[in-house]
Amino acid sequence: MLDELKLNEANFEKHVDAQARIEQREMCHLRAQHKEHPGMTKKDIDDRRKQEMIEDMTKKYGNQTVGVHGMELPKFSETNESKAWWKYQPHEADPKFQSRMLLK
Repeated sequence: MLDELKLNEANFEKHVDAQARIEQREMCHLRAQHKEHPGMTKKDIDDRRKQEMIEDMTKKYGNQTVGVHGMELPKFSETNESKAWWKYQPHEADPKFQSRMLLK
């Protein structure tokens, strides 16, 4: 009969008193605090993930940057002229709206 109770009862002979529960909880906290290697911050994880993605994409697609139509994309930071592109845009010497005058 006792064997039948053991089969039917899930918590049979598994009672843990209060002191044992407290000790188990403390041991769990100690195990959780112990780490074999230092933890990583979010910045470290993001940097590592970014580097892995760059390596993966470089391995898949190569190191050359190619545009939509198969031509290499322009590099705007190669020359001094391209760094200050806004200087070469046409502008009006006397614009129609003078915002500084309106605000005063």
